[in-house]
Amino acid sequence: MPTLTERFVADIEGLSDLPSLSPVLAHLIAPLGREDASVAEVAAIIRQDPVIAARVLRAANSAAYIGRSQRRSRTAR
Repeated sequence: MPTLTERFVADIEGLSDLPSLSPVLAHLIAPLGREDASVAEVAAIIRQDPVIAARVLRAANSAAYIGRSQRRSRTAR
């Protein structure tokens, strides 16, 4: 049975097999870190990647947000 250190080293070496970061996600990080970023700006970036858009929608529709008050709603275009 491998030791904890051997397992740790194997896990670290396996990190090179991870997929690269989406360029869209890289562009999304900057506006999310700014206090003056607009929803429209963030949405425009998210729209460029269907996988990220689906994950955002899944999170927004999750049980974690049930019961939270809605401030305003916009119709999807």
